[in-house]
Amino acid sequence: MRDVVLVTGISGNLGRALARQLHRTERVAGLDRRPFEGRPKDLSMHQLDIRKRKVEDVFRKGEIKALIHLGIMHDPRLPQTEHHSFNVLGTKAVLEYAAKYGVSKVVVLSSTNVYGPRPDNDKIHDAYYQQVQWMIAEVLDCLRSTPLDSWSALEQATARAAP
Repeated sequence: MRDVVLVTGISGNLGRALARQLHRTERVAGLDRRPFEGRPKDLSMHQLDIRKRKVEDVFRKGEIKALIHLGIMHDPRLPQTEHHSFNVLGTKAVLEYAAKYGVSKVVVLSSTNVYGPRPDNDKIHDAYYQQVQWMIAEVLDCLRSTPLDSWSALEQATARAAP
C-alpha cells in the first residue's frame, strides 16, 4: 500500500519541524545521512547518504506515495565539488528513483533559504547558487521529458520560503 511520505533531509531544522507535524496525520519515513535524535516513535528512519545506491531500496518497497526533498547540503567548509555531488547528483538520483518506482507527488525545496530569502540579500544572486538552481531545474525538466509512465503522472512542486 502506498501510504508513506518520505522526507529527505529530515534531520535538519526544517525536516524535524515538518516531521513532527506531518506524522500526526501521515505515515512518515525519513532519509538523512545524519541521525534524527528525538524523532517520533512512529517515524521510520533510513540513515543513508542520498548519493548511495542503497537509497533505491527505500523506494523499491513501493510504499512511498509522496516525496518531500529537503536534502540539500550547505556547509560552507566543504568544497563546491562536494556540494555539486550532493545537491545536484544526489537530487537527480532521488528524483529518478521517485519516477522509477511510481511516487505520485514530489515537493523539492528551493535552496534560497540557505542564504535567507530576503529581497535585500545579495547572496541570492551568487553565481554558484544560480548554477545549482539551474542544474536542479534542468534535472527536473529532463526527468519530465523521459518516457517513464510514472514520471508523466507525477505532481511536482517547488517549495520556497516566504520573505
